[in-house]
Amino acid sequence: MSGVEAKIESCDVEGISFEKLITRENLLRAWRLFLRGKSRQPAVRRFWLHLERNLTALYHDLINNGYTHGAYKHFTVNDTKRRDIYVARVRDRVVHQLLASCIEEIYQPIFIPHSFAAQKGKGVTAARRYAFDVISSIQKQGHVWIGKMDVEKYFANIDHGILLNLLSRRVKDAKILNLCEMIINSFGNDRHGLPLGNLTSQWFANIYLHELDWHARHTLDIRHYMRYNDDVLMMCSKEVEARQRTEAIVKFVNEKLRLTIPECKTEIVSVPGSSVDVLGIGTDGFKRWVRIATAKRAARLLDQKYERQTPEFLDTACSYLGYGIISDVAFSF
Repeated sequence: MSGVEAKIESCDVEGISFEKLITRENLLRAWRLFLRGKSRQPAVRRFWLHLERNLTALYHDLINNGYTHGAYKHFTVNDTKRRDIYVARVRDRVVHQLLASCIEEIYQPIFIPHSFAAQKGKGVTAARRYAFDVISSIQKQGHVWIGKMDVEKYFANIDHGILLNLLSRRVKDAKILNLCEMIINSFGNDRHGLPLGNLTSQWFANIYLHELDWHARHTLDIRHYMRYNDDVLMMCSKEVEARQRTEAIVKFVNEKLRLTIPECKTEIVSVPGSSVDVLGIGTDGFKRWVRIATAKRAARLLDQKYERQTPEFLDTACSYLGYGIISDVAFSF
C-alpha cells in the first residue's frame, strides 16, 4: 500500500468537516490501516468476508446519524502487572482508525517535541535515548537531579468532561465532536475512564496530558522535561529546582486535570550517587542495566510475535535490541 493510499483524505486542519471525513474512500483507507497485523483475527476475517456490504452499512449509519458504538469484549493480560483490555467491535475499530487519523493531523503539530507516546517517529526507545542523552550532558557539569512521576491509574481516571472541553478547543465541527463524545462515553464509570485497547484512547490520553506538557515547558519553564504515556521525567542540575518543579507538576495534575500522582509514585534522585529507572532501563550515571521484569517481558513479547509471524516482529526486536534488552535472554524459538 502506498503512502497516498494509506492517508485519510479529509483533514486540512482549518477546514476539517464531518462531510470531508466521512466518505466511502476514507472508510476504505481506514480499513486498510486498521487491518495491518490483524488479518488473522477471526472477527476481522468475518468482517472482511463481506467487506463491501459492511463498509457500505457503516457509511450509511454514519452519514444518517444512525451509528451507535457497541459493547466491548474484556480480557486481561499479565505483563509487569495485570491489565484490563477492552476490545470494540470491528466496525467500531474502523471508525476509531478513521477518527484517530484525523485527530493525529490536528494535534501532532502542537505536541511538544519530548512527548513520546503513540506518535510516528517517537516511542519508548526514543524516550530513553533522550533521557540518557540529557543525563549524560548535565552530568558533565556535576550531579543530575531527576524528578520521576507516574500518574496513578491514568486511563481509568481520565475525566470525560475535561477531555471533551479540551477537544472542543480545536475540533470545531459539531458532528465530529459528537462522534468523539460517543466513543469517549462508550466506556467508563461516572464519566471517567478510557479503555485500554482503543486506538482513539491513545490519542485522547495524549491530548489530556498535553495540558501538563505545555504547563511544564512554558509556564514552569522546565528545559529538560519528557513524558511517555503517564510516566513523567524532569532533569536539572540543582536539587531545589528539581523538588520545586516536581511539586508544581504534581499540584497541576491534581488540581487542573483531576488526576493523582501519589507520593509512592514520585521520586527525586541524583546521579551519580544513586540510580534511576528510565522506562525499564536503570542507570547510575556510569552504566545502564535492564530490569529483570523488562527482560522477561521482552522475551515473552518477541516470542509471541515470532510464533504468530506478525509484521511487527522485526520492529519490536530492533526496539529492544537498541538497548540490549534481549541479549542473553532465552527464547523458546
